[in-house]
Amino acid sequence: NKWIIGKLKDRRLWFGSERSHDDPRSQNEDIGDNAIKAGEYGIKNLKRIVPNLIKWTKVNDEGYGNLSEMYVELQNQFYRYMGHVSKNIGGRYETLKAVEQAGPVYELVTAATQKEAVAFLNAQLFTTPSWLLDKEILSLTGTSPFSIVSGMQNAMLNKLFDGGTLNKLLAGEAINANAYTITAFIKDVQKGIWSELDTKQAISIYRRNLQKMYVEKLISMVKPPAPVNPLMGAGSSATMTSDISSVAKSTLVNLKVKIRSTLPLVKDEMSRSHLKDVLDRISNALVIKSD
Repeated sequence: NKWIIGKLKDRRLWFGSERSHDDPRSQNEDIGDNAIKAGEYGIKNLKRIVPNLIKWTKVNDEGYGNLSEMYVELQNQFYRYMGHVSKNIGGRYETLKAVEQAGPVYELVTAATQKEAVAFLNAQLFTTPSWLLDKEILSLTGTSPFSIVSGMQNAMLNKLFDGGTLNKLLAGEAINANAYTITAFIKDVQKGIWSELDTKQAISIYRRNLQKMYVEKLISMVKPPAPVNPLMGAGSSATMTSDISSVAKSTLVNLKVKIRSTLPLVKDEMSRSHLKDVLDRISNALVIKSD
């Protein structure tokens, strides 16, 4: 029906597939078509809520149970925005079509959009979200600021460096010369997480923890942990035989070189200890043991 096909060109009438797990346009609690822009607006609202949260949850003659509950919900909402954006990385669009309609059903999320998604995560999450760590709220709820930040950052690193995400990037590169490559992805993530190597600034406790988590993710790609089931082979065969291990190893080598060249210029004592520790971790991971 030409009339129906014509209507389907209207983006406001687009309907996603329930089976599409890779399409960033089809997500729970996301009703727009640009998660990055929606996330930016959402975070602006959260930043307005935090300074008022104590006042807005106050109930006379009661404790701070409401405050604690709503503070957790606010953190969950913040991370939900991160999750919506991260789905663009390695994502592909699925546009259901009848055989009479022209064009592909599946299309990769553009490299520019995926790069923008990484920039968003670097700016909003991997750069310590200090606005979320209100000292008065923390003092009334007993919440650990380190646990808040570390928990969300670790969860996102697990998502980004999951074998599924990385293999989607490899698959995209195999079918499209203009795809967002796994090497470009890791370089963009590292640029944000290790920005102090360029600025020579002191590395905060939050950032030191994030950088160690990042390095450990790469090390796990080079040397996957031994399987719990002894009948299974060591490591993931998909990871060890794909480009994932190669890229991870190359990234660690390059990071080691950069840390070594930067270390003499770092004056902060804790930052120096941290960088020396990371160097040792990388060196140990790259050692090839001979029989």
